[in-house]
Amino acid sequence: AGGGSAVVTVLLNTDSENPRRFELSSSGKQSISFGRAEKRCDVVVKHEGISNTHAELRLSEDGELMVKDLSSNGTGLRPAGSGAIDRLTKDATAIVSGSLVVLPLKLKKGSGPRYCFTVSIGDGPLLQPPDAS
Repeated sequence: AGGGSAVVTVLLNTDSENPRRFELSSSGKQSISFGRAEKRCDVVVKHEGISNTHAELRLSEDGELMVKDLSSNGTGLRPAGSGAIDRLTKDATAIVSGSLVVLPLKLKKGSGPRYCFTVSIGDGPLLQPPDAS
């Protein structure tokens, strides 16, 4: 089996002073979950458009970081260096350092701003606070 490990830092737009750092490895913690369910999710995001478990970052068997949409309202991804936010499919998609993930993609009127976070892989410099506009 392949394997590997990655240090993943997540920076939420609502908490840009406090980056969250996770160590993922094939033999230890393999995923980071995002959503409303406090007991199930590593990063809890309170918003009516966000599912109990909305999205997940996971280390693949060959050590690549993947993002997957688990929600009903969609998750967006803006790869590093790109201007466009694309809707994720239900399949896992490779994600690179500097990418922006947006939750939820579909917003009801008056439900407040979207959440988004940037992803940094490894011990590189921390990213600027995320902005989904």
